[in-house]
Amino acid sequence: MHGITRVDFAVMDTEGNEVATTMQPDFILPQAVVQFADSPADSQVVQDALVSNASVVPENIDDTCLLSALDLDTLSLYAAVSAIEHELAITIPDAVVTQWVAIGDIASSVGELVQ
Repeated sequence: MHGITRVDFAVMDTEGNEVATTMQPDFILPQAVVQFADSPADSQVVQDALVSNASVVPENIDDTCLLSALDLDTLSLYAAVSAIEHELAITIPDAVVTQWVAIGDIASSVGELVQ
């Protein structure tokens, strides 16, 4: 592959073990691979928080779903916000939360704050 693409790459399993590589072995940090594999995607954290703290049915969750259609009260919304903040080690300002209209807004805000 390296001969064709002229790009180094590495394929690792979720435990940090090398499967294939064109790189030097000491350049790859297995613990970083394990940490990445264990970390949930932002969207999964948002979904889990809404399902467990706001009694939202997973099948009803997509980016276009309006928060008003989910019958969320303020307490349930902020319980979900707290869970997201805790899981991702971020702080979501109230001014941001009040601007959310759809689930996609939550995902966008969280994505911006995580980076």
